[in-house]
Amino acid sequence: MNLQTSFLHRKNLTAWANGDDLVLAVAAQNNNTIVVVHSVGPLIVEPWIDNPNVTAVRFSSCLFLNIYVLCC
Repeated sequence: MNLQTSFLHRKNLTAWANGDDLVLAVAAQNNNTIVVVHSVGPLIVEPWIDNPNVTAVRFSSCLFLNIYVLCC
């Protein structure tokens, strides 16, 4: 990912930097996973939203797209 060329120009609605894989990996190990999404726009969450270990999702608006996964 090159932030200089993709800074404000998203080519798709998927998470950057393998964010979906990160959520799935954490949810596979923790039964109370909370996903915090900082996004400049919409995000496709279907790969992990119905995972029974994902107990909450918090969307925030931010200049950069990041996904933080918390496990409790």
